[in-house]
Amino acid sequence: MRQGTMEEIPEKHRELYREIRAIADRKEVLPEDNKQQEMDENPDQSFMGRPEFYGSSSRLSPLRDTDAIDALREESRRHRSMSYSEPSWNTHVHSHIFRLARQAMVPQQDVVATRWENVTHLAIPLHLQPESSSGAKEARKIDFAITIDDKPLALALKARLLRATPGEYPATNHSPLGVLVETKSGPAESLIQLGVWAHAIFKHCRDALGDFPPFLPLLSVIGEKWSLLLAVQDEDGTTTIYEELSIGNSSDKVGILQILSTLAFLYEWVGSDYYQWWAERLGLSKQGEGS
Repeated sequence: MRQGTMEEIPEKHRELYREIRAIADRKEVLPEDNKQQEMDENPDQSFMGRPEFYGSSSRLSPLRDTDAIDALREESRRHRSMSYSEPSWNTHVHSHIFRLARQAMVPQQDVVATRWENVTHLAIPLHLQPESSSGAKEARKIDFAITIDDKPLALALKARLLRATPGEYPATNHSPLGVLVETKSGPAESLIQLGVWAHAIFKHCRDALGDFPPFLPLLSVIGEKWSLLLAVQDEDGTTTIYEELSIGNSSDKVGILQILSTLAFLYEWVGSDYYQWWAERLGLSKQGEGS
């Protein structure tokens, strides 16, 4: 596994990065409908002087009630000040952010259902685990994933995998994992865990489908700080992790809005581009075909 910077991402993989970079730069995070409401309620907020914070391309529906966002901000600050554990962060902060983003995203046509899941129960099958520099197998776990939630695709994938390869696919109910998420309560290394999982998914796709996704988005969450990484595999099987773009801070209202907007975009990407990649390789060439 190699590491690279976001500036080194091959051009053919940069579209997703550019979209999320705009959100990180506070562009079109909220819809235009929220502009006057936010200015009336929070005239002293510095981002109100940035008209580009609002726009028609926002992935979020107009927010009528920000109580949930305020509660998340205070819970995040409390967790930081009290040095709560990673499971506590996952239960009381991160899970609520994933749920709120799913509820707040703008409904899209021609996008299949997606879901976020706690995947701490999943293990990478032994034959998909990469070897460390010492020759030992790397058995790692991650915390969350955004998955495709489409029964026809799950059934087609299960049938293909049972025919093609032995062992269990590293997914939940044969729903492909589209965005991998690793959380930590404090300063720690999450890149290795994310890289091991990305490598396993690429390898299993090669074995079962003879092809592999162009890239996988990864999210590293260290306490209240969220960052995006991208995993790309070369034709020779080498996985490169491009790091890292800060996308928001859950102890800050603006930061939470950036995180929600980023997650809404990633939900949409999993239900459209990522779904379509799988559907074409499983003989479901049209979105929702067979549902």
